[in-house]
Amino acid sequence: MLRLALRSEVFQIGVLPQDLLKLQTVSILDLVRNLTQQQGKATFLKYSSWLKYARNVFNCGEHAARLYFETFLMVHRTTYRKKGSTKPMLSVDYGEFLVFLFLQKFHRHAATEGKNKEMDFFTKNIYTILLLLRDPVHHLSEAKFPSHPTMRRHEFTRLTFLVLASTGEDATTELESFATLAPFWATKPNAEVPVETLCQWTLKHFHEPIDVAKSITSLPSRSIHKTIRVVGKGTECVIVEGAELAGGDLVIENCKKTSVYILGIARFVLVSGCEDCTINLGVCRKMVTFRSCTGLTVTAASRRTHLSSMSNSTFYLFCWNRPVFIGSNYDIKLAPYNTYYPNLDRDLKAANLDPLVPNRWSSAISFSITSDKGAAKQRRGRSREAGKDRTGEESGMDVEGSEGGSKKRNRESVSIKVDRTDPDGGVVLVQHLGQKPEWIAPLPKEEFFNTTFPFDLKGDTSSNPFQLPEAYSNASDAQRQRIQEVRTVIEKAELDEAQQKALHAYVHERFIKWMEETKRLQHLLNVTSTGGKVTPLMRNIPLVGSKKSGAENVPQNKKITLKRGKDSKGEVVTGMVTESS
Repeated sequence: MLRLALRSEVFQIGVLPQDLLKLQTVSILDLVRNLTQQQGKATFLKYSSWLKYARNVFNCGEHAARLYFETFLMVHRTTYRKKGSTKPMLSVDYGEFLVFLFLQKFHRHAATEGKNKEMDFFTKNIYTILLLLRDPVHHLSEAKFPSHPTMRRHEFTRLTFLVLASTGEDATTELESFATLAPFWATKPNAEVPVETLCQWTLKHFHEPIDVAKSITSLPSRSIHKTIRVVGKGTECVIVEGAELAGGDLVIENCKKTSVYILGIARFVLVSGCEDCTINLGVCRKMVTFRSCTGLTVTAASRRTHLSSMSNSTFYLFCWNRPVFIGSNYDIKLAPYNTYYPNLDRDLKAANLDPLVPNRWSSAISFSITSDKGAAKQRRGRSREAGKDRTGEESGMDVEGSEGGSKKRNRESVSIKVDRTDPDGGVVLVQHLGQKPEWIAPLPKEEFFNTTFPFDLKGDTSSNPFQLPEAYSNASDAQRQRIQEVRTVIEKAELDEAQQKALHAYVHERFIKWMEETKRLQHLLNVTSTGGKVTPLMRNIPLVGSKKSGAENVPQNKKITLKRGKDSKGEVVTGMVTESS
């Protein structure tokens, strides 16, 4: 049996949260006509042609045009490559890209709600989608959409951009093309079939599997990427191992005060509607998307990172491409990737992510939704007065001597380079002339810590494989040196038993206070409560408590776990529970 289903990544990841091109101001017929006139009869759209079109029609800068083009490549089922080359081609299928723009224009504002809103949208718009997938020669000869259009098989094949065909009892195998299974071309491969007929056939088989088992066995196929969902979790630790994820997609939604550890490779990751969570994503083969979250602490390694409507969050990133911020964001801190787990090197190699490639975590691009054009003009005026060259394109913003700024560079400084764009196609330029961007900043090096996944796993990675910027590397070395100096002082102090207890109580009290102030306490409690196959190493850390925790006389052969509860007065307190070693 063959089953049809929509590719969720095209809708969930591919549709950008903001209309940067102002597609709402252009009718779909005008969009097709104008782009086709520039395109001609060629079935592949070159990046240079798209860039020229975006500039002329949408008054769009290069960063925004490139964002659409590269997002399309990310969510496409295949990778466009020249024969024998590892570099992506700078061209895409014309019809598929038109459908991609159609989704940007309509799907974001679709009135459908509920679990099947993507299918509802597809059902209502499949006729238009098939029209857009036809060869450009049709659009050149038509002044408007025809009354009785037809399609050939190679045109209908392009529908696999949105639709996948799966086979098998568990629907684990995907056919590279299902157009050959349509009966209309069985005897006449070049026949022209009415679009209306193809709409009815396609929608029918979303609900009724196609019984063509004999034909399926001879068609090219590949494994389907499954999706792991972490939804609505609370104060707990969620662990997804590599074998469970199996290189599929990951969705983390509406979690609060949750600790999430991904110990493997994901293809796409979507994090949405989460609050006060610690999320360690391991390795993402393609793109990580964050939407409408607050209070996150995230570690992620990926090719691309898109963020929108984020606040009060810290991101430790390794990304080949510049992080992209869309919409309104507030109080964001960026830092380089700071952790590892035992199989990280293996997963990076499998995902084709080279840790030696420059990490672009500090070169963000921001597309602002501010509508205060007066403020934008005022900032442009200040830039002109400062002698800055304005070209109409998005320009770099330097903070504390980043690239593109002064040649004098303080090696101890940490900088973020940001390009910002306002919605009228111009640029909101915030220069480094004493004006730092209010919503984004590099994490202060004093707050940067190298960490590890707190689980007892086997593997070859024993340290962070990514090179740190000098400022963070020096700060990390200084932290280790200070810890060693404290240990040496304590060892040489020769404290008696009473002094040792007093020191232990003081250290414990300060440690708990620091954990609460830095919002790490809930994360530690989540991790220490985790059981199962992956054993948290935190359970094996011997911590000595103070009188407040009721564990001041714990024998040395006991291990201690942090717990939260209420005292006799009903106040929430943090204490320690002992367990035998």
